[in-house]
Amino acid sequence: MTYILFISLFFIISSSCSGKKDCSKLRDGEFYYKGDSSFAGSIIKRNDSVQIVIDKKTGKRLEEKITWVDSCTYVLCPLPGTEYDSSSSDLFPITVTVLGITKKYYTVNITSRHDSTDFNDTVWISR
Repeated sequence: MTYILFISLFFIISSSCSGKKDCSKLRDGEFYYKGDSSFAGSIIKRNDSVQIVIDKKTGKRLEEKITWVDSCTYVLCPLPGTEYDSSSSDLFPITVTVLGITKKYYTVNITSRHDSTDFNDTVWISR
């Protein structure tokens, strides 16, 4: 009986702890997006308030302002003067919500007003 109680308690504690996310380590760093969108194969360099996305295929560079809504949600808007500023203006703002974090990657939900964009994807942690 004690064994069953211990196992039950272990699963309750494990499942409650696994729901916690520490997104603070995602505010700064270098990341890689493999996805299927137009930014597939891009390097993402982020500090707390600015994100730079570099398309490895074309070399195009997009600089975005980051506004943190809460600890795991942020909104991206192009900085003035970036190449995508006018051509994709209807895409912005983009809201990114971190769904889960591992040592190698994190999963996100991305939403935008553009064509009711709403999808989940994976971003790899480079360093």
